[in-house]
Amino acid sequence: FADLAPEDLAYVMFTSGSTGTPKSVAVPHRALANYLAAVGQVFAPRSGDRLLSISATTFDSIIYEVLLPLGTGGELVMIEEDLRRDPWHIVECLRDTAPHHFFATPSLWRMLLQAGLPDMPQLTALAGGEALPPRLAAQILPRVGRLYNVYGPTEATVFSTWQDVQPQTECDRTRPAVGSQIGRPFPGY
Repeated sequence: FADLAPEDLAYVMFTSGSTGTPKSVAVPHRALANYLAAVGQVFAPRSGDRLLSISATTFDSIIYEVLLPLGTGGELVMIEEDLRRDPWHIVECLRDTAPHHFFATPSLWRMLLQAGLPDMPQLTALAGGEALPPRLAAQILPRVGRLYNVYGPTEATVFSTWQDVQPQTECDRTRPAVGSQIGRPFPGY
């Protein structure tokens, strides 16, 4: 490992992206290290934090799910592949493991709410991979400690923007609806 350079390949991810044309994305160590430092700064994981992982190894969010807890002295809990899309099983795992960090697409968050998503005030919840509708964000917010809307193409090393989603008040009606903004770039992006 002593011979690794910042531009050396860290991993390759295959994606069709927004074009629908399959392609590979080569991510260098420099980009991966920058990404991990940025998400660590924004999401502030602590040693001992637990992350529940449900992403497929072919989805780039797996980089966040595996490397964030392992790089910060946390605990990684992975759901078996055949159960990771079962919302009732995921809700049961959320109750049993009481994670501090969890990522899901808005579509899955909707199913988790229907399956009885528990109140988890310790949870830093991330929604990404598709647009987060304001109504859905408003349903998730009371059940979690923090909710972040994240976005990023695979070419940008997983997530490149984030928004700390806050409840909308009557005074906020002139601003864009909660959860509808793409957010701001991570530090260093």
